[in-house]
Amino acid sequence: MPYTDNPAEGHPDVRTQLPDVAYFFLGNGHLTAVVQHSPREGTPLALALMHPEQLGPKRAVLNMHPMHGLTDTLVRVQYGTRCFTPDPLQVRVEWDFSAPVPTVSAQWQAGDIYVVERFFCPDRRQPRLLRELLFQNSGPVTSVRIQTGLAGQQCETEFPLTTGGEQHLALEYGIELGSLRPYCRWTRPHAPDEEAIAYWGNIHRMETTEPRLTYLFSTACWQLPATIAVSGRMDASIWQYNLEWVRDHCMNVFGLLASGHHELARAVLERVVREFVRDDGSPIDSSRARPPELVELDQNGVLLAAVYSYVCWTDDIAFAREWWHKLISVAEYPFRFRAKRAFLLCNAREYWERMPLHGVEEGFELAYQVWMAVGWEAAARLAKLLRDPRHAARWASA
Repeated sequence: MPYTDNPAEGHPDVRTQLPDVAYFFLGNGHLTAVVQHSPREGTPLALALMHPEQLGPKRAVLNMHPMHGLTDTLVRVQYGTRCFTPDPLQVRVEWDFSAPVPTVSAQWQAGDIYVVERFFCPDRRQPRLLRELLFQNSGPVTSVRIQTGLAGQQCETEFPLTTGGEQHLALEYGIELGSLRPYCRWTRPHAPDEEAIAYWGNIHRMETTEPRLTYLFSTACWQLPATIAVSGRMDASIWQYNLEWVRDHCMNVFGLLASGHHELARAVLERVVREFVRDDGSPIDSSRARPPELVELDQNGVLLAAVYSYVCWTDDIAFAREWWHKLISVAEYPFRFRAKRAFLLCNAREYWERMPLHGVEEGFELAYQVWMAVGWEAAARLAKLLRDPRHAARWASA
């Protein structure tokens, strides 16, 4: 379905581009969670839950309340006659790179009580997230009440807290798979399981002399897989398109391979080859098939390059062999668009998806030429590995 949501309507939390907002994505393929830090509009420290198999606008977040937005997820600290929530401009939200699994840390002051919140997925198999809470008292407080919730659900507790004392609590958030209903409940604080720790301990690391580049790589390694279902399904742009493209998925495959998420890269690739390429080799875009004159031909080249990159990173030549019949059609399909004298690919749609409806006439799109050159070279190398000299020569020449 085309994108029809108007984010300007309703609670500010339904908007994606809040002023100075920061989003921190967590997930394990069964659940996608987003910690929102919005210092100027919307809920300052919020938690959004999604099922990665369900694509939709931000308004469709499973715990987005039509009137309250995400405000129910705020932690409220009450003692005496006072009630505190995170100060939008004072709360500090950041990645905790010392943690064994992707973890977001939020720290804020509730009067005499210092609050630390930590968000992470404790395992790799269930749609759940853990939110650990630490309360440290530096004042004369004797009893504290904590309130939070999730789209109408309430979680409350009360405990004594002496001067200099601290209290550890934890909330579990998850999705009931039958109904896709989100839930939250109190649980005991606990560390991630061994499988999750081992998985995240094996992803790639990169240290550079430029801290911003190191940070960018690290956060990409943590967040990219959080937006993809175990099946390989993903939105081409979270909360924006709610649709899928061969090109966009393959670009994510390059990132998954470089960051060490090889099994997920295979899942995305297999889904693309199986479902997003027709038998004649024509690719779909925006989750739909197109007539030949409107096909985005760069997608064929990107897919071939992604498969070759996958084989290089993993040595899984069996994947290419299994889908070789389909990959041949992907490499062959663009030949029908070659101009007889120019040897360039020619149709009536350009890279930014303008077409005859927008006044675009038949012509040569630079992106199609570049990516098919890259793709044919990759396909030729795959053909050599699979002992298919005829196609190897044809594609290398092309």
